[in-house]
Amino acid sequence: QRTLAIDREKATLNGLPASMVGQTVGLSLAGQTVGLAHTNDKEPVEIRLRLPVEKRAGLSGVKDVALMSRN
Repeated sequence: QRTLAIDREKATLNGLPASMVGQTVGLSLAGQTVGLAHTNDKEPVEIRLRLPVEKRAGLSGVKDVALMSRN
């Protein structure tokens, strides 16, 4: 398990809630199911959005993920 410290002040100054930063990092590393692919198999296949495996090896791969603020 990894621990990530979010600088709340910097996040806020950039118009980003700290929770959004945490959610984006979690999505990048663990992924999130975004749908199901229905094939000829009996069971649908999960479509998962996440970073490529080489970028999920550590937190350093997350540094290239761009976050968009409302500002």
